[in-house]
Amino acid sequence: LPDSLTLIHNNTFENCYTLSYIVIPTKVISIGDSAFLNCVRLSSILFRCATVSIGSSAFRSCDLLEFVDFPKQSVSIGSNSFESCKHLVNIDFTSSRTIIHQEAFRFCNMVDIVFKGNLSIHNRAFEYCSCLKTIQIEEKVGYIAHDAFHKCPNLTDINVNKGNQQYESIDGILFSKGPNKRLMTYPVKKPLVSYTMPNSVTIIEEYAFQDSYLLKNIFIQDGVTLIGNSAFASSALTTISLPKTIRSINSSAFDSCRNLISVNLPDGLTSIGPTAFYQCYNLTSITL
Repeated sequence: LPDSLTLIHNNTFENCYTLSYIVIPTKVISIGDSAFLNCVRLSSILFRCATVSIGSSAFRSCDLLEFVDFPKQSVSIGSNSFESCKHLVNIDFTSSRTIIHQEAFRFCNMVDIVFKGNLSIHNRAFEYCSCLKTIQIEEKVGYIAHDAFHKCPNLTDINVNKGNQQYESIDGILFSKGPNKRLMTYPVKKPLVSYTMPNSVTIIEEYAFQDSYLLKNIFIQDGVTLIGNSAFASSALTTISLPKTIRSINSSAFDSCRNLISVNLPDGLTSIGPTAFYQCYNLTSITL
């Protein structure tokens, strides 16, 4: 591409099936939506520009893509921009400022990820990354959506640098930091049968324990007031006793918990959302 180039417009190189390597020149500031969509032989992308905005689905379904060298200063990675890049297993997030928009790396096959720099990770950014096992979040990471790592079936640990001001990890589980602590993500493949939640937690975020197929018993301590949508959906829980501080159980919170036998609901509970216990086929006892 010519050095004078500043913009690559929507769909410019879509379905260029034989394109294997691309160098983005220094003056490029924007890559449009679907610009390189379905370039199935593209294996390497080198950004020589210092900052760039990558549009939605820009490199989606580039099946053979293995290497991306992002700009060092600033990069905005658009929604679904690298979705289904099945060979993309290693990414270096070291730009000074990085925004990863929703579903940007959905269906990719990273195994371990280290997030560095001033970085924001939006909704379902790494959803269905089936090979992902461990995540390291460094101190400058400023925003992580609660469902950023949704449906990652082999995830065992999320670790956070102690210097991070927004988030923390306790036993490999992701929490927000501060007095009103939110439990954000419990790694699906964490090898625990029983788990006792810290007593500083006030909110269990939506999807937090979804699909936790190894976890059978959970002890929720006083202080928790809300259980988010689908928080325990399709988990292996057998019994659940909720603390007296619980006020709301949101929709689908325990949907498809097919091993759930008994539930103890506290007096202070004011709201149970739609389908909260839907398809709990073995639920035989509810204590109010």
